[in-house]
Amino acid sequence: MAENTVKFASFNMHGMSNGQPMLRHLCQLCDIILVQEHWLQTSELYKLAMIDNDFAYLAVSSMDDKISTGIMSGRPFGGTGILWRKSLGIVVKLVHKSANGRSITVSLSDKVLVTSVYFPCQVSSVDYTVEMTNICADLESVMDTYASCVHVIAGDLNFECSNVHTGYNIFNNMAEDWQLKCMDNCDDKIVDIHTFVNH
Repeated sequence: MAENTVKFASFNMHGMSNGQPMLRHLCQLCDIILVQEHWLQTSELYKLAMIDNDFAYLAVSSMDDKISTGIMSGRPFGGTGILWRKSLGIVVKLVHKSANGRSITVSLSDKVLVTSVYFPCQVSSVDYTVEMTNICADLESVMDTYASCVHVIAGDLNFECSNVHTGYNIFNNMAEDWQLKCMDNCDDKIVDIHTFVNH
């Protein structure tokens, strides 16, 4: 493998407490890590900086609306973020973060944008279709604004890649419109690549 290869990973943490050990492990293996469901409030996002001293981060919480209503009840949820190895020597800038914490986009250079996204769980309802459509419209807005850039979109899609799933059809229509390429097994020589692993 070339020395200048940058290794990416995407990881649904299922909460900081649950996901912290695996995230630490990923920091030993990868250079850029997209996380979903860190479950942190905005005031707690600094905890991502404590995972590994060689990693910086940008993140967004999904908890702000719930916290603003007063006393917290129920379990924490959502949130996305991106961690990158400081020794890469790149200047990472926040490009966009969704108000509901479903996605965050950063620039790794003038030409490369990376988005971590967390889609809702697939259900048969109008609300699901509306939310999926809104998230994809948000992603399209970023791609339209930065049309000359290379876009990497990864995360927890929460649907099977099958035409019988509403979420897949909505996302796939967007992907086709923007000529996004699926990178699953893009190199047959790479045997340790997964699009879904549940531990």
